[in-house]
Amino acid sequence: MPGVHLSADRWKTLLHLLDRLAQASIDDSGDAHRLHILISNQLGDSILDLDTSLADLVDRTGLPLETPLEEVLVGMGSARTLTCLGREGIHTMRHLRRRTYDDLLDIRNIGITSIKALKRRLWMYVEE
Repeated sequence: MPGVHLSADRWKTLLHLLDRLAQASIDDSGDAHRLHILISNQLGDSILDLDTSLADLVDRTGLPLETPLEEVLVGMGSARTLTCLGREGIHTMRHLRRRTYDDLLDIRNIGITSIKALKRRLWMYVEE
């Protein structure tokens, strides 16, 4: 792909997503749409950075796993995200650590924008 410079690991992830997109296009247009967004972000938006798993990012924050997400996400400006996570039983950093980006995308009303905001918030703790 001209003009796109990705690491070998990033290419591997991209190819995996493309395989899933091909299958999802056959099975479920909703999955195909989510995968299309993931692929677009894989190519052009480093904030999603699928090379860093959600578990790794949670670990890198250094926060205790029993920390309530409402404390971590305060000021994020999205009560809806917190409500959606809570509805799925994700109340603490430990609960979040057990999930993947795909798991979060499967939650109703959680999309790429919510995941980006969540990751930005978690990265703020890594940098402190």
